[in-house]
Amino acid sequence: MKSANENIRNKKVIKQKFKCAPEKKLSVYFDLRYIINRIQEIRSCITGLRNYPNQKTIDKWINYQNAIIKLKDKYELVTSDNSFNFLDHDQFHRYLDELNEIRKQLRIVFKLELNIMEQEQIISSIKKRCDNYKDDQGRMIQSITEKEMVSISIEKIYKKDHNGNEVLITDENQVMEETNHHFQTVAGSVNRKKPIQGRWKEQYKPQPHINENIYSGIMNAPSYDEWLDII
Repeated sequence: MKSANENIRNKKVIKQKFKCAPEKKLSVYFDLRYIINRIQEIRSCITGLRNYPNQKTIDKWINYQNAIIKLKDKYELVTSDNSFNFLDHDQFHRYLDELNEIRKQLRIVFKLELNIMEQEQIISSIKKRCDNYKDDQGRMIQSITEKEMVSISIEKIYKKDHNGNEVLITDENQVMEETNHHFQTVAGSVNRKKPIQGRWKEQYKPQPHINENIYSGIMNAPSYDEWLDII
């Protein structure tokens, strides 16, 4: 195996990364998740809070509150201006109401930004498809049909030579030649020009009833009247 790795050319195959969900490209998505997590945490805290919170819990929620105040300023959210000290059970309940209101407003911001991003992606995709129509028709067809073009990379060929000896071909040019030869002869025939005979000969002749200039103006810009007919 070591000898094969040293003498046979090979390349690493990189596993394709999965595309992330579109909403995860928005920072507001993660800010919204942060608020939702704090809501879940404060609910658990309220459930487990019997008397008064300890100092560690108080300090933690004061730090949360400071971070959330910055988040409110970032998105210009309008909620109460109350500052909570988290010294008793009631303070946690009131702050839960505050967090629910922040979540409600952040969801609106998130939906707006997601809609804007989707519209921008649609416009970008349309422009890209138009560019592909001009410069890369293959990619355009792939996009329209929503089918991924799959190709096979052949880097080595194992065969028997004319003397019956087994050989491994790794030279790039030889690999291409052998691959072409295989697909040209695999069906038991030779790939060459064949004369058209019989009734097919007449079928492939230019047909007099078809106007040979029918597509001559296909790339011309549509007229104003044609646009109106389409609309």
